[in-house]
Amino acid sequence: MRKTNKDLELRKEQQYHCILSGNFITGELIEALAKKYNLIIEDLTISTLSLSLENIDSMRNLIEGGYVKELNLIVSDYFYSHERQNLINAIFERCDIGNKFQLAVSRIHTKIFQIKTEHIYITIYGSANMRSSQNIEQIVIDTSKETYNFYREFHQEIIDKQSIINKNIEKPNKKAKK
Repeated sequence: MRKTNKDLELRKEQQYHCILSGNFITGELIEALAKKYNLIIEDLTISTLSLSLENIDSMRNLIEGGYVKELNLIVSDYFYSHERQNLINAIFERCDIGNKFQLAVSRIHTKIFQIKTEHIYITIYGSANMRSSQNIEQIVIDTSKETYNFYREFHQEIIDKQSIINKNIEKPNKKAKK
């Protein structure tokens, strides 16, 4: 049976097992779900081995569009060390908006996306990073609060210990020159 995100109906306590074609960009699924269901995401937490500039723009769209109140991004130390001068800078420039963003770096290989709204808890996990790998991938979309809490505890420990942004420091105001 072939289904697309157009066919996906988000209901509590369900699991949807998906096989993704090599051109599917998993990171875009979050933006598509937010827009389709008009989700107001209280907390979006993502752990991924790697991501692309398009994924960064998608996260920015979610924040600027009012879909995401808080975004926690956990990237692998491998990605951080190799993209420090490129995509890491883009992440800060495009996603560190209104004190809603946190970046953590850890020795991870996980691909977990967590979406918490007022009415539903969604955990997406599997082999797929945020960007396309040009390989067939698999994910599970799980709407169980128990699954969400299991992964949230794991993520929170990383966020607490390995976050980069010190939110206690005020950022300078960017005032236009007259």
